[in-house]
Amino acid sequence: MKVLCGILVFAALSVSQRPQMPGRLSVTSDPPGAAITIDKQRVSQSTNFTFMVSPGSHAVTVIAAALPKCATPVIVAVRSNSVTLVHCAAAGWSGPTYNDK
Repeated sequence: MKVLCGILVFAALSVSQRPQMPGRLSVTSDPPGAAITIDKQRVSQSTNFTFMVSPGSHAVTVIAAALPKCATPVIVAVRSNSVTLVHCAAAGWSGPTYNDK
C-alpha cells in the first residue's frame, strides 16, 4: 500500500508586506459646497464629503470665493483604517483631527 503525503508551505506575509487598509479623508467647509482638490487633482465631489484614500500624506485644497484662505493646500497625514477630518472656514483651515477605529 502506497501513501502519498504532501505538505503545502505558505510563506506568511509580514505586516510590512501586507497591503494597508485605506483611510477616510473627510473634507468639510462652512459654507458647504466648495470645490475640492486632493494631491492637485480636482475631484467631482464638493464639501462636505468623505473620501477613501491610501494611507500617507495628501495635499488638500478647498476652492470657493468665500474661502480664499483654503486655496493654500493643507498637508494631511491619513492613517490606515481611520477617519481624518479637515475643515475649512473663512478664517482658514482647522484640523486635522483623527478618529482611529
